Amino acid sequence: MVLVVMTTKSYAQSCDCASELTFARLKIEKNYAGFRDKVDQSNITSYQDHSLTFEEAAKSITDPFACATLIRNWLAYFKDGHIQLNYDRVDLGDSSEAYIRSYYSAAQSIAKWNEKKILKYLSKSDLHPVEGIWENASGSYRTAIIRNPLNRESGQFVGLVLSADSVYWMPGQVKVELAEKDNGLSADYYYRDHHPEQVEANLYGDEVLEFSGISQWKKKYPKPSKPSIVKVDPDYFRKNNQPVSPSFRQVDATTTLLTLPSFGGQYAIKIDSLIAVHLTDITAAENLIIDLRGNEGGSDFCYAPIIPILYTNPIFTDGISIYASDDNIKSWEVLLDDPKVSPAIKVRIRELVNKMRANLDGYVEVPGEEVRHDSIFSNPDRIAIIIDSSCASSTEQFILAAKQSKKVTVYGESTAGILDYANMRSVQMPNMPYKLFYATSRSGRLPDNPINQIGISPDVSLADTADWVAQVRHHLAKEKN
Repeated sequence: MVLVVMTTKSYAQSCDCASELTFARLKIEKNYAGFRDKVDQSNITSYQDHSLTFEEAAKSITDPFACATLIRNWLAYFKDGHIQLNYDRVDLGDSSEAYIRSYYSAAQSIAKWNEKKILKYLSKSDLHPVEGIWENASGSYRTAIIRNPLNRESGQFVGLVLSADSVYWMPGQVKVELAEKDNGLSADYYYRDHHPEQVEANLYGDEVLEFSGISQWKKKYPKPSKPSIVKVDPDYFRKNNQPVSPSFRQVDATTTLLTLPSFGGQYAIKIDSLIAVHLTDITAAENLIIDLRGNEGGSDFCYAPIIPILYTNPIFTDGISIYASDDNIKSWEVLLDDPKVSPAIKVRIRELVNKMRANLDGYVEVPGEEVRHDSIFSNPDRIAIIIDSSCASSTEQFILAAKQSKKVTVYGESTAGILDYANMRSVQMPNMPYKLFYATSRSGRLPDNPINQIGISPDVSLADTADWVAQVRHHLAKEKN
């Protein structure tokens, strides 16, 4: 939704969006392991029409942020969460305030709309409820939201900074862009490095404006006429951006709780250590609850320490097919020079690379694996795994493995459904501060047992209005009796 028409200039260099889109399209067509499944003779014409529509729109775009939105909308055709265009954040490190101020001094702004002119405009009586002067929870900056001065009938609004830190933000610069939609507002929120991301915006009365998970603002002028029952919380950002570190808790004499909000590689050592430290407690209790809510995945090796605890019988993991494009081959070869990759794994990677080179522009089969353990823990006897719609990728792979255990029951709601294509690789966009990510492997479950757009269903659905851990404990107690 970036309102390019309003931007007079940007600190980021301009881009040739048509060329950037072509670059992304060719990379996806040549390297994405799911492309040949998603585009065939039955829909090739609709795909080409889809691409032509976006190529035509891209010709008039030079702003890299607007171009990123367009490319993301083009990528949406594939309906795959393992295709992404992610902002490559600028790292100013220990730069001086003067350098930072200079770096962002040319960020997008609207000429001639100073505070005096804005106050005059806001003295009118026919304002939209979102128009006005707003202050964030901490009072560190003030922003005026007005209709798009260049197109007042568009249903679009822009938030201009009135006062802030005078380092990252200067008066007149664009802090947020909003647009009316059927059920409220959508927003492009500009972060401290001035790159925008689409977020959900909620307007409570005409007094509180919330950018979901980021910030809450309170209207300072004109005086709100529709008070809100929602109050601005100075601690809103911290509460919505809690660390996702794993944790352990002894719930009661018979139940322990592992909370694992992420399988990101950076948490692998923490998860391993947490389980090692509390293994005696876990295996002394009859019940174990594993709370995976919000876990969007990461690396399969993060959940490896959990498998022996839930193991009852051999666990089978489906094989994959890796697409052997030249770019994909090079991305695997890079791992051969990575000191963090073990010599044994490098032997397997070298074998894979050789097979890929012998089958260029085809698929190389990697067989499934069967995990066996010599012993089974007597406790925990019952293991409950809680999932929600955020669970994706490696988390879904763990759920598939866990469901093969006789001890495991899965509770909650269906997962996100992002697993059919995996082993993501990335490439830097030519002249945009973004990286394009795509999947290079295809699951052996396909085409008979897809998960994308479907998800993994729980064994027991939970009511979304109640304490899920409490519901699970109640269910486990009933099972025992």
